[in-house]
Amino acid sequence: MANDDEAAGNLPTGSRLTALDEVFRKDPYAVLSRLRSRDPVHRDEELKRWFITDHDMVKEVLRARDFCVDARKAVENSFARQIAGSGEDAEAPSMLGLDDPDHRRLRSFVSRAFAPKAVEALRPKVAQVVDEVLGRLRARASFDVIGEYASPVPFQVLAGMLGVEASDQVRFRQWAESKVQAFDPFRSEETAAGMKRADTELRDYFRHAIAERRTSARKNDILSDLVQANERGETLSEDEIVTMCNLLIVAGIVTTTDLIGNGVLALLRHPEQCRKLRQQPDLIVGAVEEMLRFDSPVIQTGRIATREVSIGGRCIGRGESLSLSLGAANHDPRVFSHPQRFDIERKDNHHHSFGGGVHLCLGAALARLQAQVAINRLLQAFPSLRLAGEPVRRRLPVLHGCEKLVVLAL
Repeated sequence: MANDDEAAGNLPTGSRLTALDEVFRKDPYAVLSRLRSRDPVHRDEELKRWFITDHDMVKEVLRARDFCVDARKAVENSFARQIAGSGEDAEAPSMLGLDDPDHRRLRSFVSRAFAPKAVEALRPKVAQVVDEVLGRLRARASFDVIGEYASPVPFQVLAGMLGVEASDQVRFRQWAESKVQAFDPFRSEETAAGMKRADTELRDYFRHAIAERRTSARKNDILSDLVQANERGETLSEDEIVTMCNLLIVAGIVTTTDLIGNGVLALLRHPEQCRKLRQQPDLIVGAVEEMLRFDSPVIQTGRIATREVSIGGRCIGRGESLSLSLGAANHDPRVFSHPQRFDIERKDNHHHSFGGGVHLCLGAALARLQAQVAINRLLQAFPSLRLAGEPVRRRLPVLHGCEKLVVLAL
C-alpha cells in the first residue's frame, strides 16, 4: 500500500514513468527500482492506470486469464484507451490488440512463418542482408548504428518476408517511423495527422499488392500466403490481411532495431564483455538474452482487467488499465542476482522482454536471430568500434531504444 510519503507525490508517477521524462529516459531502471521497493502496485492517477513493477506480479498477470488486451474493453480515459485512441481516429485493432478467439485465429495464419525452425532457415538470408548493410559502412570513420545499421537490417529482412519491392523500402521506413508514434498518448495533433496519412498510404499500398497477387503468379512470401488463405475462404478478410501486414512491418522493425541498438550500446559501455564476445562469438546466444534483460526494447506492456481482482493487496476494478513494467521485472533483485550488472554469461536468464502468455511476441525467434547475426558481424567487422559521445534516446512511452547512436569505427 502507498504510505503518506507516497501520497505526498514523492514517488514517480504519470509521465515521470515514461521516456518523455528526461530522468527516466536516461536511467529508467533506477526510477523503477525505487517504485518497486516502495509501491510495487502503484496507482497512477495522471495516466489512469495501475503500474506494476514486481517481477512475480508481472509474471502472474502476463499468464492469467483474468486480463485482456483489447482497449475497447477498458474504461473511458484509461491509459489503454489513450494509447489506442478513440472515435473515428481509432485504428481497427490489430492482432496485437485482440483477444481470443480472434487473436488465436489471426495468429494462426502467420505463426508458421515465425516458428523457430522456419526462422532458423532464414539465417543465411539474414547474414546476406547484414553483410550488404555492413558493406556500405566499412570505409566509414563513424556512423549512426541506429539509422545506418540497426534499422536497415530488420527492415530489409521483414520487407523481403512480406514481398515488399526494394524500390518501395524508403517509403516503408518513413511510414514505420510515423506509425510508431501511436505508442505516445501525448502525441500532438500534427503527429496524429502524420500517423493517419502514413496509415492510409500503407493500407493503400498493401491493397494494391493484394490485387496484384490475385492476378499474377504466386510468390513465396507472407502476403501471398495470406491472400491464398483469403481466397480459400479461411475466415480472413482483406482488411485483416492489410492490418496484419501493417503490424508486422511496423512493430517488427522498431523493436528489433532497438534490440540491436541497445545491445551494441551495452557492449560498448562494458568493454570487458565486448572483448569476451569478440574472442568467443559462440556466446552470442546468451549475450542476446542478457541484452534483452538488461535493456529491454519494450519496457512495458499493457493489460485490462476483465473482472475485479486483487494484486498485491490492491483492488483492481473491471476495465481498469494495467501497465506491466517489463524493465522493472527484468531488474528485480529477488530474481536476478546483481541486476544492474551486464553479464553475457548470466545463467537462468528468464526475462520477460517478449511478454508472456498467449500474447508472447510472435517475432521473438526472428528478433533473436537478427540480433545474433547483426551484433556478432558488427563486432568482427570493426575491431576498434567505440562510442562517439552519448546516445540520443527515443522519446516514446512503452518502447525503450535509441534515436541515434553514433560510433567511431576506425
